[in-house]
Amino acid sequence: MNQLNQLPHQPVSAKTLLQAVAVFAICITFVSLNSVLAKSDRKATPMHELSNSLTGDIVRSNESYRSNRVLERFRSGSIFSDCPNCPDMVVIPAGEFTQGSPASEEEREGNEGPQRRVSVPSFALGQYEVTFDQWDACVASSGCSHCPDDEGWGRGLRPVINVSWDDVQQYVVWLNGQVEGSPYRLPSESEWEHAARAGTSTAYPWGSKIGSGNANCVECQDGYEYTAPVGSFSAKGFGLHDMHGNVWEWVQDCWNGNYSGAPTNGSARQQGSCGRSVLRGGSWINKGRSLRSGNRNEKRRVNRNNIYGFRIARTLTSQ
Repeated sequence: MNQLNQLPHQPVSAKTLLQAVAVFAICITFVSLNSVLAKSDRKATPMHELSNSLTGDIVRSNESYRSNRVLERFRSGSIFSDCPNCPDMVVIPAGEFTQGSPASEEEREGNEGPQRRVSVPSFALGQYEVTFDQWDACVASSGCSHCPDDEGWGRGLRPVINVSWDDVQQYVVWLNGQVEGSPYRLPSESEWEHAARAGTSTAYPWGSKIGSGNANCVECQDGYEYTAPVGSFSAKGFGLHDMHGNVWEWVQDCWNGNYSGAPTNGSARQQGSCGRSVLRGGSWINKGRSLRSGNRNEKRRVNRNNIYGFRIARTLTSQ
């Protein structure tokens, strides 16, 4: 027997009938309206066109958001890091400055001129010198083949030492492998001096004399016998630590004995004695004259020494 026939019959109320009629009327009206619209000249927007329009709005919104984030991130003075093993970077403002030291500067050397105006685009520079911790991360991942001796002074946050210019290039390649693109590099000599001077024209960013407690050097009265952990001295100018003293810093440029014919756009000089490169900033073992903003040093690119280190630069891209 049909199971439906076994169910008891319930009387249908007038209220229930009225509700059913109302629902049926609404459905008929909806169907009729759609029929009228379909026959009219007005055409509905195809779904794929609507989807494309919405996608375009979302993409434009995301691009605007991304652009605003990049602008905020790369604002002058901003500090950022691209990855867990990446150095903290400070955005250095674009600017024009006089590179080299004046003939009147005390203890000036002949390779510090002739003075000239240089225009440097904005870029990022390491807030600190690259540390042993950061270098050892490169060694641990097989990006750097050289494990430098710390001379028994300690590793960790001390600046890495006993690295050559050639060694540093391995670190640069490894660091660029941690991020999109290849934004990391050594700074040019002009970029380094622009960042070190930070708008000043005196021998040091804090004045014309080395003073005491401003940096780590043999006559700085700083309390350190050898290297000091990075950041041991207050930031100068653009918010950078240890640009003067602690360790000499390799830059990208080939060595030339003066600035005649050097680029004026902030780029590295890639002609000259390219088996040798420039070092800037002086070190823990030097007297104050080597820490002057305009002082220059040079060594063979294969040389390693316990007074040589570096800090990394970054081109500012949309990444």
